[in-house]
Amino acid sequence: MLKKLRDNCFEFLGRPRNSIQTQTFKFLSLGDRGPYSDFSLYSLPTRDAPGEWMGPLKSIKMCRHGFHFCYGKHLQHWLSYNLYRVETGGATDYYDCKGVAAKIRFLSRVRTWNSVTARLWASDCAEAAVIAHTAGPLRTDLLDILHENRQCALQKRRIKGVEELYAHPANRFGAEGTEPNHFVVRAVTSATSSDAFRGAGLAHAEALQSWGTIRSRYFQSMQERADVADARERQGKDLLSYLEDPKWERYFNHE
Repeated sequence: MLKKLRDNCFEFLGRPRNSIQTQTFKFLSLGDRGPYSDFSLYSLPTRDAPGEWMGPLKSIKMCRHGFHFCYGKHLQHWLSYNLYRVETGGATDYYDCKGVAAKIRFLSRVRTWNSVTARLWASDCAEAAVIAHTAGPLRTDLLDILHENRQCALQKRRIKGVEELYAHPANRFGAEGTEPNHFVVRAVTSATSSDAFRGAGLAHAEALQSWGTIRSRYFQSMQERADVADARERQGKDLLSYLEDPKWERYFNHE
């Protein structure tokens, strides 16, 4: 009865129950450790079988105690190196963009999240900021760099000579002679980082900052807040488009 009611609610909202937006995921850092807890004793899946159930814990508390996870639509908030589909059980709580559960099981590795898709998505984030906030020769130069970065990502090589971009005096001024939004240039340089996963996280955050300083959200205008929210939503949809496309799995084995 409850399951049918839940599924009917998803259908009413236009979101199928098994949509990637509503599936549950967990990012782990290098060495399959918790990015914030540094916990490493996870029961991870193999190519043939999911991991074992972990828990249940006697109590849970957001950001303090429990197994944390997020829905697919919130993945861009928690970027790290290794991405897994998970199943949760027992007591659960979800607030804003993250959840905590008393039980968790790792179902499978998301092989479409790899160094290639990380760099491609980072380039998408930076490109949106470039188009929105720059003009003239600077825009052309930055878009050319991002185009080359995408080509290098697909060929598994790194673009060279971008570290000097932000330091170059010519790139500190916009086409109109006004002071630039330096977050745009920083987003471009992050997108070309040799560490694709860390670069993706930085490019994502710096691109958002170009629409308004997200670290000072209480001092933003209503329009700035709306612009940041729209940019974040676009980034999330772009990320899911990569994760849903199985053609990107072939790059996983070349990490």
